[in-house]
Amino acid sequence: MGTPVDNVARQAEALHLSESQEAPRTESPTPSPPPTMANPFIVPDNVPCPTNETMVQGFEWYCPADHNHWNRLKRVIPSLADLGATSMWIPPAAKAAWPKGNGYDIYDLYDLGEFEQKGSTATKWGTKKELVDMASTASVNGIRILFDAVLNHKASADFPEATVGRKVDQKGKRRECACFVRWFSNRIDQIVPRSLESRSTLKSGQGLVFRAVEITIAP
Repeated sequence: MGTPVDNVARQAEALHLSESQEAPRTESPTPSPPPTMANPFIVPDNVPCPTNETMVQGFEWYCPADHNHWNRLKRVIPSLADLGATSMWIPPAAKAAWPKGNGYDIYDLYDLGEFEQKGSTATKWGTKKELVDMASTASVNGIRILFDAVLNHKASADFPEATVGRKVDQKGKRRECACFVRWFSNRIDQIVPRSLESRSTLKSGQGLVFRAVEITIAP
């Protein structure tokens, strides 16, 4: 059995042996700092600087409607280039609904001031030839032209046309419940045969007769 002192000595020796057999402890590595992000606004010395672009707006809403704007721009383009301009935004150049229209009331996308329509050959800004001359001068002086193309505005049609639309069930958009044919005309009897009429209404206004015909489609 041994004396109590011997027992304590044996326990101490066993504890010492168990500690010596344990794997050596390693300290946790110190976490490395996050990588430094390069400043995207600083250009390295060995990289060429980007081009300093400058756009000029070449119009405003209340420019004179004298059909001479392309010529004015052509005259000032060399000075704009000397000041550092690299591009110029020009207004919609297509024929507008009237001679003083800025071009956002598009009448004819293919008429850039070439045809006699809506009261003049030129647009508010000038003729097609003057537009081409101005753009050529800009190209020679290193100025790009940004054409304001307005494709979704349509105005001032020459005559009314028939339109067809389909009415759908509000609770199920894929189910058609009727077909509507609507149009403006002073000679309504020559547009849709009366045999197609199931219900019609007549209204008069601004010298035109409006007739709406509803043709029911069976479910």
